[in-house]
Amino acid sequence: MFGGADIPEDNVIPVCYKFDNSQARRIGVARAASGVSTLIVSLVAIVIILSMKAIKQYPQRLFFYLTLATLIQAPTFTLEVLSVSYNRSESEQPLCSIAGVYTMYTSWLQNLIILWISLYLVRVIVLRLTVYNKKLEVFLLILFLVLPIPGALIPLIKNKYGMVGAWCWIKDFNSTDCVRHDNLGIAYQYTLWFIPVMLEVVIIAIVTVLIGAVLCVRGFIAK
Repeated sequence: MFGGADIPEDNVIPVCYKFDNSQARRIGVARAASGVSTLIVSLVAIVIILSMKAIKQYPQRLFFYLTLATLIQAPTFTLEVLSVSYNRSESEQPLCSIAGVYTMYTSWLQNLIILWISLYLVRVIVLRLTVYNKKLEVFLLILFLVLPIPGALIPLIKNKYGMVGAWCWIKDFNSTDCVRHDNLGIAYQYTLWFIPVMLEVVIIAIVTVLIGAVLCVRGFIAK
């Protein structure tokens, strides 16, 4: 039994899932391939960065942090493929929950570092503040490593991770009745992911426009 319903046979789409088994497998393999490719590219980039000792300057380290975060996130898709039970049984549910936690943590780690880089560009280009503060860098690095932990663990504590579509994430359906939506799961999806990510997108969009406008004005004045 899973989600209060019988385990479906291949190519039968239960209400709880957005894809049938064959579709889920294909999507899982594609995501795993994407993860492996990202892993290889990130590893090559890190080797090049370290071989060139391109981590002495603050901007270089920011790029290194982002590359490292991408490397850490890359195994997520492969872990999901290993944890997903495509016959919809609950036998691999614990591993699926672990995959959900890992996905949430690494995704937010990468998002926060992207936000960090965006705000750094505002500081340097718009505000023209170039004074380096090592303590601030260390503080922000530790903060961004710790900040995603609560958001990743809360759904785990409430047993809200599970197979959603072809991957492991926060469930939006009721655990005992697939037809019913899980309001708490939906609330977690929005408060822990969708709303914060949309705010980040808006901030980065504003930063991009602001930097572009400042550079255009300065270029015009320089003429």
